[in-house]
Amino acid sequence: MHQRFPASARPAAPPIFTAVVSIGLSLALLCTLLAGASPASAAAAPQAASLAGSGTSADPYLLGTSADLADFVSQVNGDFLTYGDKSYRLTADITPASAIPVISDFAGTLDGAGYSIVGLSITPSDTVTNSAALIDQLTGTVRQIGFADVSIVGNSSSAVNPDANTRTRKAAVAMANHGTIDQVYVTGTVSGGWRSGGIVAENYGTISNSYFRGSVEANWETGGIVAWNSNSGTPVIKNNVASAVVKTLHNNAGIISGYGYANATLRGNVALGASVEGSANLGLINGRENGTPTYTDNLALSTITVNGSVATGSAT
Repeated sequence: MHQRFPASARPAAPPIFTAVVSIGLSLALLCTLLAGASPASAAAAPQAASLAGSGTSADPYLLGTSADLADFVSQVNGDFLTYGDKSYRLTADITPASAIPVISDFAGTLDGAGYSIVGLSITPSDTVTNSAALIDQLTGTVRQIGFADVSIVGNSSSAVNPDANTRTRKAAVAMANHGTIDQVYVTGTVSGGWRSGGIVAENYGTISNSYFRGSVEANWETGGIVAWNSNSGTPVIKNNVASAVVKTLHNNAGIISGYGYANATLRGNVALGASVEGSANLGLINGRENGTPTYTDNLALSTITVNGSVATGSAT
């Protein structure tokens, strides 16, 4: 048992008939007449949703099996204008049958209703950077969902493009969050990014009431909740908990966040354990500051180590 949050018919084709077709009649219209459809209906219509529900907030598409999850990803990626801003809700814990593709863009709502996706692994968005997360660009909402035993790993293909690793992003939920992530938990391993975050790699929006437990590793910015907070907009990280082994191969790492600008707000977060490792700019709540973010009511366990030694000083 995984953790739960409290929390028409088509008209028959007409019989074949003989008609005089003018020279100016287009091939497309001729084919339409022979098929018994009007010219307006000849345009390709979106594939009908295979999921139960209608995609509204009151009647969301329902996801209860691995096949449902695969259909969700396929529909959003195949027809974003029709499905990308709809509402989806889990009805059971789901264990994917295999690695799933990255959802390129998502502007709807994914509501876990307290259920979890178990053993999530992701087919990278491309074979050069090997960037991976459930969602690439999130402008909608992900809430009340767990991701248990994730494995988001693999380095960039530097042999193909030596500079590719600077674009590699790894996270469980989103490579870039421009929306809202709330009441989400993640357990497992995230590694191999230029930036790696347990939940989000790059944050432009809000991450709240969520937690991460596991290990995170990156070339540079690394964080248990988020690797890097943008210097545009108002990124907010509030009321999150992380117990993480966080490692950067270079600089900028923290149990909660790896990097924050002055416009970032970190409030009510708890670094519950374990360790931070890297060369420089290492912190318990946040690693590197560019300007001074707003810190309010953050806590860190006094036994957390930084490069093997128990950390001293303030939580940040």
